Amino acid sequence: MKKHIILFLIFIFSFCFIYPEKPLTVAEKSNYTATSRVKDVFNFFYKLQETFPNKILVSTIGKTFEGREIPLVIVSNQVPLNPCFNQKPVIMINANIHAGEIEGKEAVQMFVRDMLYKNSPLLDKFTFVITPVFNVDGNEKISQKHRPYQRVKEGVGIRYNGMNMDLNRDFVKLKSPEAKALVKTFNMWHPLVFVDMHTTDGSFHEEPLTFTWCMSPYSSKKMMDYSREKIYPFIRKYVAKKYKMGCIPYGHFDNRTAPKKWNGFFGGMLYATGYFGVKGAFSFLDENYAYADYKTRVKAAYAFLDALTSFVSNEENLNRMIALQQEFYNRENPYIFTEFKPKSVGKIIIKGYRVFKDKETGRFKPDKSKRVDYKVDFIGDYEGKKVELKGGFIFPSGLKPILKKLKEHGISVFKVVKDVELKAKRYKIDKISFYDFPFQGMLFVKDLKGHFEEFTLNAKKGFYVVPLNANQTFRQVASALLYPESKDSLLKEGFFNLLIFPSQWSKKPGYYPVYMIDSINGIELKLLEK
Repeated sequence: MKKHIILFLIFIFSFCFIYPEKPLTVAEKSNYTATSRVKDVFNFFYKLQETFPNKILVSTIGKTFEGREIPLVIVSNQVPLNPCFNQKPVIMINANIHAGEIEGKEAVQMFVRDMLYKNSPLLDKFTFVITPVFNVDGNEKISQKHRPYQRVKEGVGIRYNGMNMDLNRDFVKLKSPEAKALVKTFNMWHPLVFVDMHTTDGSFHEEPLTFTWCMSPYSSKKMMDYSREKIYPFIRKYVAKKYKMGCIPYGHFDNRTAPKKWNGFFGGMLYATGYFGVKGAFSFLDENYAYADYKTRVKAAYAFLDALTSFVSNEENLNRMIALQQEFYNRENPYIFTEFKPKSVGKIIIKGYRVFKDKETGRFKPDKSKRVDYKVDFIGDYEGKKVELKGGFIFPSGLKPILKKLKEHGISVFKVVKDVELKAKRYKIDKISFYDFPFQGMLFVKDLKGHFEEFTLNAKKGFYVVPLNANQTFRQVASALLYPESKDSLLKEGFFNLLIFPSQWSKKPGYYPVYMIDSINGIELKLLEK
C-alpha cells in the first residue's frame, strides 16, 4: 500500500515538474467580471510558450493605427516558424474584431491552453493560426459604459479601432493597418478554415450559441451547402450532448412581434466571413448570444471551437473539405452574380420570447415569462443571375492606387511590356447615384446602371493586366473587386469617383476605366512582385 502511495506521489510531483500550473485567463481569475487587456493575452500565451516551446509560437501580424502590436499565435506539434515549413491544413481563428465582443478572445485562450495540456491530437493534424485580439486599440478602451447589457462588471472595449473604423466593414477597401495585416496573414497561410468570433446584438432567443458560414454567392456554392447540410447539424448535436447547450444558425427574425422568417447572414466581402469565404476558406462567423451571462457566452464560444475542430478532424470530413476547396480553386471560370435573392431551405425552430417595446427607451425587450417556440422559414440559400468571366481585366498605368489595392488583396498583376491592339469591352455608366454620407471615409455608390460596349483597345506598354485563369488563386476576389456591377466592386465602394465623370461641369457619367478582355493570349506580360 505504501509503495502505491509513493509511486502516486512521484507521479504527481513529476507531472507538476514537467507541466506547471495551468495559466488562467482574466475572465477565469476574475470569476467572469473582467476581460483581458492585450498585455494579459500576450503574457498568457508567453507562459504557454515557456512550457511548450515546440508547440506554440507567439508573434505579431503588425501594428494598429495607434501603434500597438497585434498578437499572432501559431500552435501545432513541431510548430512551423513560417508558412513555408507548414505541411498541415491550417485553421485560422480571429477574435475581438469588435472589441466590445469579448467572448472569443477569452475562449480561444482557454482552447489553446487545453489543447496543449491535454496533448490534443488536433496538434498533430492541424496548424492553428490565431489572432486573439485583432482590434487592439478598441480593446484597450475598456469602460463599464460599453455594451452594459452584456453584464461584464469591469466593462468591455469598443467596437471601433483607433481610426473610428469598424474593422468588420473594411475587407474590400482595406484602409486600416489591421485589415491589411490580417489579409496578408491569410494570404501567407492559405487556411482551410477561417473563424471570426463575435457577440450577437439582434433577436431575442434562448440558445446561447449561434453561428453561420459564408453565404456570399461569390464563394463556393458546394462549400456553402456542405456547411449547412453537414457541419451545422453536427455542431448542433455535439454542443447539445457535450455542453447541454442550444445552437441555431446566426440570423434575425423578419418581424419581432410576429415572425415568419429567420433571415440568415448574407454579408458580402466587406465582412471578414464573406471575404475569406470568397477567398476559398470554409469561413464561419461565431456569434455568442449577447443576453446570456458572460460565463455562458464564453462557454458557447469554447463549445463552438471544440465542435468545429472535432468535425474537421474526422478524416472523411477533412478529405471532403480539402477536395471542395481545391475544386473551388480549380473551377473553369470565376463568376459574378449581378442579381441574387435569398430563399428558404425549410423550417427551423427558434426558442424565442414574446417581446414588448420599452416606453422609456423605445427598444424592444423580451418578456422572459412568455417563452414561445417559433417555427419559421430559415432563409439560408439563394438564387440569382450568374455571369461567368474569362480572360482578364486590363487598365491604364495611371491607376497605380488600384494596382496597390489589388496587390494588398494578394492578387497577381502583370504589366504589358509591348504595345498591343486588343478587342475589349468597356462599361458605359448610364446612371449613377451616391449615398448622402461617407461610409468610413468613402462615398459609396447607391445605384448603378450601365451596359458593356465592344471596342478596340490600344494597350500601351505599362498597362496592367489581371488574368482570371487558374493560376490566379484569388481570381474570385479579383472578379468581385473589378467587375463593375459586382456588389463588392471597388467602383461601388467609391475608388473611381474621380475618374467616371469626364467633365467637372457635368453630372453625366462616362466610362469605367477598367476594361475586360476575353483572352490574354498574344500579350507580352511581366509579373509584378507582390
